[in-house]
Formats: sequence, C-alpha cells, structure tokens
Amino acid sequence: MVADTFTRAPWCDCSVTFQTRNRHGHHAPEVDAALRSFTVVRIDALSDAAVTGPDGAKTSGRRLSARLGVTHRPTLILLDGPAGDKKEIARIENMLYRYHFTGVLEYVGEG
Repeated sequence: MVADTFTRAPWCDCSVTFQTRNRHGHHAPEVDAALRSFTVVRIDALSDAAVTGPDGAKTSGRRLSARLGVTHRPTLILLDGPAGDKKEIARIENMLYRYHFTGVLEYVGEG
C-alpha cells in the first residue's frame, strides 16, 4: 500500500503534519506502528519537479495533485494495487486527532 502525502512546500515536516510526534516532539509509537504497512511518498503540490504518478506516468507534483483533485493541504491519499495501476482507497484532507488518524491507517492497513 502507498500513502501519498501532498504538502505546501518541500520543507514541510510530514511527521509533524500527520501527528507522528507527540506534543513534546517525540515519536508517537502508535502512529509509527500504523504506518509500518505503508510506503509513504511525500509530494510537494506546488512543485514542477518530476514525479511518477500512481498510474506509472511521469508528471509533476503540481499536475498530479490537480489530477487527483487535491484541494486542501496537507492531504494523505491511501492507494493500493499493482504497480502502475494504483487505486485510491481512502483520503484524509485535513488535520486529525492522532487516534482518528491511526484509526484510518489501521482500518485501511488491515484490509
């Protein structure tokens, strides 16, 4: 399974954005555990740098985020399927409390 995260800028720290750290800046083990079954790909939604989309086609972060309909950032898109033919399973388009975030990851990751 692949988790594509779309951020505003390349310097955005996804670990903070998606609640993998607690309020003291330490890793949250429950989020780390929920992310183990995923390959995380972070994409700058405003970049023109080359990336490979879930369909295997070459594109840019800007074009890919537009094609996938990313309207809010940060966005986490959970994809699954054979290489070059990934299908969207779930999408998180805002900040969630850590227990909601891990709940979505665990639900999708176990399926």
